[in-house]
Amino acid sequence: MQSKSSTLLLVYWIVVSVASKKVSVAFAFQSPHHQHQHQHHHDGFPFALHSLRSPQDSWDHSNNRNDSFDLEAARQKLESLVGTGMDTQQQQRSASSTSSMDTALSNTKQQQKQQQQQQQQRQKIHKLPIQLPLPVPPLTSIDRERKQAEIELLKQLKDSDEAQQDLWNLWFHERGPKAAQLLLQAEELVQTGDWVRAQVSLQTIIAEYGLYWVEPVHRLATLYYHMGKLAKAEQLCRTVLAVKPWHFGSLSGIVAVYAEMHAAAQARHDAARRLPTLAPQGPNRRRQQWVEHAVQQAETALQAAEERLRADFGEKDEHDVNVINNFNHNYYSNGNSINNENDAWQ
Repeated sequence: MQSKSSTLLLVYWIVVSVASKKVSVAFAFQSPHHQHQHQHHHDGFPFALHSLRSPQDSWDHSNNRNDSFDLEAARQKLESLVGTGMDTQQQQRSASSTSSMDTALSNTKQQQKQQQQQQQQRQKIHKLPIQLPLPVPPLTSIDRERKQAEIELLKQLKDSDEAQQDLWNLWFHERGPKAAQLLLQAEELVQTGDWVRAQVSLQTIIAEYGLYWVEPVHRLATLYYHMGKLAKAEQLCRTVLAVKPWHFGSLSGIVAVYAEMHAAAQARHDAARRLPTLAPQGPNRRRQQWVEHAVQQAETALQAAEERLRADFGEKDEHDVNVINNFNHNYYSNGNSINNENDAWQ
């Protein structure tokens, strides 16, 4: 670039000299031999001085007249000629650099778009609170026994994992043997890979028995997760935890859903709520704290159910027990869709 600039300045000086008639006079009075030597001396330039002048600017030796010389036009033409001498490889390098910059800019925009989509997905989480349907099913004698048994099984988790299977079995049979059989058939469809029929079956069970039987809801959330329907899976997991905050299946499931959504902060938050692993040795303080908290939640839920029952029927006596049982029978058989099947569980 310095060489080209020097060339431009040199030729520009010559043009200025020509314009001031200092060079033109000397050149005009040279002999043909000297003129030939002068032209040969400048053969290294990629242009001839006379090419900068238009035909109207040429000297007329016959009448010794010099027409007006357009200095600005000569300068522009000189710069154009110097520009055409630009190195081809430098042009290719410049084009390659521009292409690389365009590619990098395109990749950056694509990454920003992906980040915005992930941020929008995170903002959708917990947008609305879970609204459980009302009224809450009234507490029956068998419901009370089940809830008390559930509390005792939760307490056993402090020192053993064996109670987990007993809890799964309790949750599975909360609505009696007929409902449990329907849920088992839906599970078999899931295991055989017939996910569409399994989805319809689980939705039918939920429509019939309601959201307060959480096990079909949990199973459908798990199915949605495997089908990639993450928003629906997240919503159903939250529904389960609104009824049973200690449901360790949904506590683990919702963490998996948030991880798949790339909602790292929410996944870390809910991971702390999962049932801690029971270490073979040591105090297992985190496990004990989790169990104590779960038992407290279950006892609070049972107490709330008892208070709703008293609010509806007052303090119960022997006569009221019969009234309550008759009400429950009519409630479940008149379209409220929670048929207890004699409230048996296995």
